[in-house]
Amino acid sequence: MDRNDRSKQLRKYFFKIKLKTPIIMLVLGLLIVSYSSPQTKGFAELGWMGTLTGAIWITFAIYRYRTAPSDETIDSWLKEDLTNLSITSFAKLGLEKEQIVKDPLIICAPIYWVTRGIPANEILYRKGKDKVLRFAVYRVTIFLLADHLLASYICDYNFIRKVPLNERTYEYHYQDVVSVTTEESSGSYTLPEGTRYVQAQKFRLSVSSGESIEVMINPHSIADTVHGKLQPTGAEQAVQVIRTMLRSKKVTRDQT
Repeated sequence: MDRNDRSKQLRKYFFKIKLKTPIIMLVLGLLIVSYSSPQTKGFAELGWMGTLTGAIWITFAIYRYRTAPSDETIDSWLKEDLTNLSITSFAKLGLEKEQIVKDPLIICAPIYWVTRGIPANEILYRKGKDKVLRFAVYRVTIFLLADHLLASYICDYNFIRKVPLNERTYEYHYQDVVSVTTEESSGSYTLPEGTRYVQAQKFRLSVSSGESIEVMINPHSIADTVHGKLQPTGAEQAVQVIRTMLRSKKVTRDQT
């Protein structure tokens, strides 16, 4: 499937059914028809037009929603895209696979707030049949662990368009890394429905210079609002692997 076809399928998947307007049109149309008389033939025709328009609108919306790709298909596409981004990260960081001592660590965290370069109408999510929320935009952070340094590639990934945006790279020596943690965080974000205070977890990698890599993960309050679940982000695994690497490097330094 080419990019354009897949994009159309993703838009269908994230399409939100909004039936309030067509239902109102259909009901009003039926009411107009019911109360029309031979003397008000024009009103009857208007009522039938509203009824037909509302019925077609509802039918199309339900058809589009029900013929969308399955949750499993969406997951497989995202997994494939993350693999491709992992390959891209090597080129962006100027590293070769032979230089890496661990498999790439990928943190894929959902974005559901205004983000530079992302059209507002593409900041979307859908709750799947398994109650898991799947998003149209993700903050993807990839760590590459070489023998003497830790490098990372970060982007805001538009899943619908298959395009990485706001790309940046970092490179630190292990001895400069002060800590790597996940912690509770909260803040005010502009969501499609309006500004809201969002509670979430945050991944943070801090270095001695005062710089840090921070990624907002697991926005609990968004999931709780729709009684949904969030997919694993990979952050916990990244924390464990990086901590283990830091400890091993510290032991090596102490022994020398």
